[in-house]
Amino acid sequence: MQDTDYSVAKKYSSIKYNFAIFEMCFTFILLLIIQFSGLSHTFRSFAAFFSSKEIVIIAIYAIVLGGFTSIFTIWLDYFSGYKLEHKFELSCQNLSSWIKDYLKKAVMGGIFYIIIIQALYFFLRRFPSTWWVWTAFFYLFFSLFIARIFPVFIIPLFYKLEKLKDEGLKDKLLALAKKTGIRVLDIYRIGLSSKTKKANAALAGIGSSKRILLSDTLLDNYSSEEIEATLAHELAHYKYRHIWKLILINFITTVVTFLFIYILFSYILTSMLELTLSDIRAFPMLAFIFMFFNIAITPLLNAVSRRFELQADAEAIRLTKNPEAFISLMEKLSKQNLSDPDPSKAVEAFFYNHPPAPKRIKAVKALG
Repeated sequence: MQDTDYSVAKKYSSIKYNFAIFEMCFTFILLLIIQFSGLSHTFRSFAAFFSSKEIVIIAIYAIVLGGFTSIFTIWLDYFSGYKLEHKFELSCQNLSSWIKDYLKKAVMGGIFYIIIIQALYFFLRRFPSTWWVWTAFFYLFFSLFIARIFPVFIIPLFYKLEKLKDEGLKDKLLALAKKTGIRVLDIYRIGLSSKTKKANAALAGIGSSKRILLSDTLLDNYSSEEIEATLAHELAHYKYRHIWKLILINFITTVVTFLFIYILFSYILTSMLELTLSDIRAFPMLAFIFMFFNIAITPLLNAVSRRFELQADAEAIRLTKNPEAFISLMEKLSKQNLSDPDPSKAVEAFFYNHPPAPKRIKAVKALG
């Protein structure tokens, strides 16, 4: 990476990291203000005005809370998702398109958010001593459901999808998938170029919805060998069952997180808030503790993920027998996406679920 590219990537990454920390702190403070200012009680009273049924009260409370927090956080999304990307010439999306996507995400995320909260409080009411287990299982199956429908229903809401027309490349990639024993539905070209200059690829979906997604920014600017290296890496994740292992790890951490909340929250509720655990008015504090615990275990989860990534890299080299193409791919992606080439250990621990490109290249070269 040239000195100019290096300095731009470092500046872009530094702003992203610092803003992410600011956003986290801002969210924490906002949740505490809502909890201790009496706003949470006001939201609950407002919801109760429309119905006496708890399920309706929780739904209205969730909508009001979500709308209220969005008023104070939309500028954060605007800066990180639009302003910053344009400042570093990574985005080609106009403001109207960004607003449309923001509204789509808000509606879809709001629906998922209400379902999750309803499930949480259902288990809190029905199983006050073991809710943390049942809720974790619900979140597990709900996340699997989202993973299944993601490439079929969610991605097309934001990007144009079409089957890959390059038959030569398609046959080559399908042959690679067959070589690993992984069955995929088809290979799709995803139109990222309408919104971003970044490149990406993924093997999305589970079960019968599994399909290969290649961004047009990748297909139009990378060689067939580099694209093959990209896919080989994604296929390796499935071969080693990394996706399922991460799902299991996330399930375990969710159980531990909810158990932690169950033990700690009971004390906080009785000593500070004078609320029961199943009272929706205490939700901001519950969300605060949940976020705090998840941030605390992020370095551990990221370390596991980075280990899986290096294992997938090694398998990709074994499959393609072309380390040069993989190294070229990493160098070009790092430059195109303005990735930080040498983050600090703290930054890597909290922000990197993939190793930085230089470490991946070094590991590949070490394979001989």
